Amino acid sequence: RCPGGAAGGVRARASVVVASAKANCIRFSIEDDALRPTGRSSRGVRAMLLRPEDELVDADLLSDEWDDETGYSLTRDENADDETETDDEAEAVIDEPIPAKAAETDETETDETSGSYVLAVTAGGYGKRVPTSAFRVQKRGGRGVICLKFKKGATAAAGGLDRLVALRECSASDEVLLSTAKGTAVRQAVGKISEQGRTATGVLIQRLDAGDSVASVAVLPRREDDEEEEAESEGEDEEIEESD
Repeated sequence: RCPGGAAGGVRARASVVVASAKANCIRFSIEDDALRPTGRSSRGVRAMLLRPEDELVDADLLSDEWDDETGYSLTRDENADDETETDDEAEAVIDEPIPAKAAETDETETDETSGSYVLAVTAGGYGKRVPTSAFRVQKRGGRGVICLKFKKGATAAAGGLDRLVALRECSASDEVLLSTAKGTAVRQAVGKISEQGRTATGVLIQRLDAGDSVASVAVLPRREDDEEEEAESEGEDEEIEESD
């Protein structure tokens, strides 16, 4: 982490999530006691311990608050598992409940457009969004936890095994732009992508031609003019129904 003057700086009360190609990730604090500021040309410190033949593919800042005692977001389900996964446990897990806010909250508090999510996308075109609260803040340098389970037999370009290409913070009101290695770009609403647990396999969000794969992912904040166009379109539809 570079001081603000060196590279623009980062939010003081935030955490970062780092993900690997084999769909492991780790979330850790970026405060001074966990990730000390260093010079631009310094080597840095270990963010995540990688398994053989694995590599880091993405990282993003997560801005929500967490409980310093538990390491989980303040919106974390109190019944959620608080244990770090071992290698065997990560392989055995098929799915887990989606952490959610307490059922007693009213509709305005449970509006999904105001929630924070992490969007996971694979090279084979599969994706999902997971509540940010599903990822516990840990000490940096560990193996982390699984963030996606690949579908059996899923492949990417050239017949290789599927791999994670992006793990980004988003909200349900955002849009995502997927670009493939062969130059196809598709823009879609994040809110239409299935919300699943941290170890779920996701759903197909981008159909690919033979030999193609998802190469990059960009989260785009929803524009005000898009909302105005949708409102106008809904108004026109209502007028047509009334005339009928």
